Amino acid sequence: MQYLLLICLVVFVAAQSIIKKQYNLKAQYPKVFFFSAVTAAAEVIFFAISSGFKFEFVPELIPYSVAFAAMFSAMLIGGFLSISWGPLSITMLIISYSLLIPTFYGLFKGETIGVTGIIGGILLLISLFLISIKKEKLNFSLKWLIAVIVTFVVNGLSSVILDIQPEKFDGKYKNEFMMMAMLLSCIILFVASLIKKEKITKEKCLCIAFGTINGISNALVNLLVMYLSSCIASVILFPVVSAGGIVLGFIMAIFVYKEKLSKMQTIGYFIGIASIVLLKI
Repeated sequence: MQYLLLICLVVFVAAQSIIKKQYNLKAQYPKVFFFSAVTAAAEVIFFAISSGFKFEFVPELIPYSVAFAAMFSAMLIGGFLSISWGPLSITMLIISYSLLIPTFYGLFKGETIGVTGIIGGILLLISLFLISIKKEKLNFSLKWLIAVIVTFVVNGLSSVILDIQPEKFDGKYKNEFMMMAMLLSCIILFVASLIKKEKITKEKCLCIAFGTINGISNALVNLLVMYLSSCIASVILFPVVSAGGIVLGFIMAIFVYKEKLSKMQTIGYFIGIASIVLLKI
């Protein structure tokens, strides 16, 4: 059962990239922060429904919710700024390597990984490198470096928080934790949208529709991560999800978006498949 849920987790992770791509293709002027605020609002509603509108808040949850809200918001804003200020390929590569943070956290709390798992992890890092690197003009700046480092750290730490919360509360209060976190994120991102002066045009309905679908997908990802973190070691869970995302990304790029991939990218995807096999042995 847990491996079926793991497959679902990989699918929902990949689904978010597809939803964002479709929104950017259809929207003439994508509203990044408003889209993200809608995503967070949709998650609040999702977790309210998931709990059957029966909540049990405890004060001890507040620090975890505030921390996750800050990480989630900083991840979205930092990702947007780092892509705006620097090279796309290097930025995405560095951010993708943030999976190392929850993986190392798993090792820190005593989880172990075999030789095949270590080889699988190394192959995954190589795969990410081959897929991400493209020929483009590389312009680096201090503000880009700060933005990408912040995004790298908060992206990894947000996964760690999703691992810690069920552990500290014996699997309880998942819905309440996420509701508080996403409500705070929604407020932060909406304010960011106002500061950015994103004009809500006639495309507002498009933004709300795609943002809502993205929010549901992200909510399912967060819920599954919190559940599976108690069943599957972090040193296996996060690398497998990343590698699985690579495989699904390859399938979608070739068969749906008809993208032409370089030889190195194709090799990278097949190495990604090999890393999944080794990580699960």
